[in-house]
Parts: sequence; structure tokens; C-alpha cells
Amino acid sequence: MWVEQLDRELFRYCGPIFVAPALNSYPEQMIGNGTYALIDTGKKRVLVTCCHVWDEYEKHHDAKSETVLAVSLGDGNSCIKFNNPENHRISIDRDLDLVVLEFEPEAIPVPHNKSWFGISDWPIPKIEKGNHIVILGFPGVWRKTAGVECVFKRVVIPHRQQNLWVEASGSGRRPNV
Repeated sequence: MWVEQLDRELFRYCGPIFVAPALNSYPEQMIGNGTYALIDTGKKRVLVTCCHVWDEYEKHHDAKSETVLAVSLGDGNSCIKFNNPENHRISIDRDLDLVVLEFEPEAIPVPHNKSWFGISDWPIPKIEKGNHIVILGFPGVWRKTAGVECVFKRVVIPHRQQNLWVEASGSGRRPNV
């Protein structure tokens, strides 16, 4: 089915990001999770996630410095943590609920099948009525943990745009990344 094909294609560019007391914590101790996307801007390769994930990391890290912000890059032993995530942060916009982190492929010490999605047109074209968009995510309510096992379930939501709305930022300008 086309939704499964779309899921496989999009999964190459995204995955779960999570906050935990430490990288070697049991999955049940996980504080929260969200979704990241790997983007190639033409200038840098970055990781984009929701600002509320970042805020959760900062809140817990301020209380306990061992708290980690980590990503899963696939199955098995593919989770890596950011060393000093604050040093990787490029931009944050709480109105759009987005944070951008520096994340170059050379910094990844484990085998993975991830790629960075190349943005070829800036500004990104505005959606028009009748266009199709797809959202892929890893909802925290679908995260399953048991002992040392953790499964991040994902969902693909295809959508055909019926109405138009005012864009959030209004600028349409290319980000400086």
C-alpha cells in the first residue's frame, strides 16, 4: 500500500528523540520523547525537533545534570546522546515549537541508515488548496517499554489540504543555517 511505502521513505529522514535520566537508563525511566527530522539546508546538516522536547530536556537537566537528550537512529544499539546539547543548538522558536540542532553525519559513532532531507527550494513553497502533505511522528503515548526493551511506534498521517490558513512566521525567508 502507498502509505507503507511513504512511511519507509520518510523514516530515512527522521526518528525518535528522547529525554532520559542517563543513556544507560531503563526505558521505563524515560522522561519523554518526540520526533526529529534530519535536514540538509545546503549550508549545514541539522536536526529539527519540537521546542517542547528541548524544554523538557532543559528542565530535567537543570535539576539533574546527568539527564541526556538522545536520538534513536534505528534498531538495536543505535541510540546516541548529544554531548553538551546546548553547544549544538543553532536556533529556537517557541512560537513555532521548533528547535534546530547542529547534527553532522561525521558526529555519529554508530551504524545507521539515516539520510538528511535536502531542501532544494528556498523559500519552501507555500501549500495550496488540493496539495497533499504528510506528517510522520513518534507519539509518546505509543512508546512501549518493558525491562530493557523500548519500541517507538510511529504514525504516518497523509492529508489533502482543503483550506488555506495564514502562515505562522509570515516571513518565508531562508533560515540562516
